[in-house]
Amino acid sequence: MERKGRSCNLEFVRRQQVGKSQSLRLSGLPLQKAKRINVNLLTERENVALQISFRFDENCIVRNSQFDQAWQNEEREGKFCLAKDTLFDVEVDNKPYAFQVRINGDHFCAYAHRTDPKELTKVCVDGDLELLFLELK
Repeated sequence: MERKGRSCNLEFVRRQQVGKSQSLRLSGLPLQKAKRINVNLLTERENVALQISFRFDENCIVRNSQFDQAWQNEEREGKFCLAKDTLFDVEVDNKPYAFQVRINGDHFCAYAHRTDPKELTKVCVDGDLELLFLELK
């Protein structure tokens, strides 16, 4: 992680499979120049089981998956609820049927699994933010 005022690129690798964890929690501060912040849950084969892409430049939050370098159908429903220079919290609960996503404590969406959630091995966070907290439980 880099200092405040710079973009963050963080790959969080855990020896225990991420898929065995029940939840992911992170807190961050979008930079004033923020265009995008991405939270990716990846499999061992580098497929993206879930990407949450906060797109300040489009005023939307996009969810998607990528398999064998091919992006799937995007989900864009929901209100854009982040602001530059304002702290935010994201929680992702890995339920048997879907990822349940909460932003700032409020339910945002359910994202149906497009791959076996037990195959998750990595969490990657990148974009225009200061990452303050990241936890897998």
